[in-house]
Amino acid sequence: MKYQIFKHQITIENKIIETYGINIYENKVLVDKLYDISTDYKALSHLVDSLNKDRIALIHFDSMLEDFYLDNV
Repeated sequence: MKYQIFKHQITIENKIIETYGINIYENKVLVDKLYDISTDYKALSHLVDSLNKDRIALIHFDSMLEDFYLDNV
């Protein structure tokens, strides 16, 4: 697995908000794309670095994402 951040913009009440999501690759093929995970690039970057460094399997990704939300509320 390879995890990568991407930038995305959404509009809420006529205001443009920059958010970040995660692309998930397996053997260089995009297998999933999750939008609007966070507006905090630094925090999400830390998560993605950990996912890649520890080679987290997709089966454990949901748990890691849940922990991220609990730590960054």
